[in-house]
Amino acid sequence: MEGTDLEDVTLLARLRARDQEAFLALYRRHAARLHGFALRMLNSADDAEEMVEDVFMEVWLRAGSYDPQRGSPLAWIFIIARSRIIDRLRKRRRDQRRPDWQPEAVMDPHAETWARLVAGTVRAALDGLPREQRDVLDACYYGGLSQSEAASTLGLPLGTVKTRARAALHHLRGNLSRSEVLADEM
Repeated sequence: MEGTDLEDVTLLARLRARDQEAFLALYRRHAARLHGFALRMLNSADDAEEMVEDVFMEVWLRAGSYDPQRGSPLAWIFIIARSRIIDRLRKRRRDQRRPDWQPEAVMDPHAETWARLVAGTVRAALDGLPREQRDVLDACYYGGLSQSEAASTLGLPLGTVKTRARAALHHLRGNLSRSEVLADEM
């Protein structure tokens, strides 16, 4: 285990005993990096700040659940962050699907219907992916991370991330080419 990882493990052990100085030290070490990650993923400074607060609150509450056998403390913190970010992005998508209806905003009802049909088909194809592949696509394509950054964030080897991304895209291509909605478009 690397020196910084050992320091973080020590801080997490102290957090289990509700050591506020350890919490502050862990926050100072990783908050800026976590904020940058959240800002890239969420594209909103306010949401990124709020997410960092949420993540560190969860770190405070769940410090006892950290298992050094499953990865570094930083990877554990980023996995918590990834979950919070995905939750927030899903909420945004749900909110965007329920806009206030304004008849003057609908310029081409056929194009809007087609776009919704295609979006539903793609969403169904994404939902059909194995969880591991979907997580990699979320990090790389929706989160804007490079495959190296995704590997670090997800606590996976780079080769695993590349393999899962390739398999996911192959799976999506096959499912979407068989789709009645998109068959003529591909």
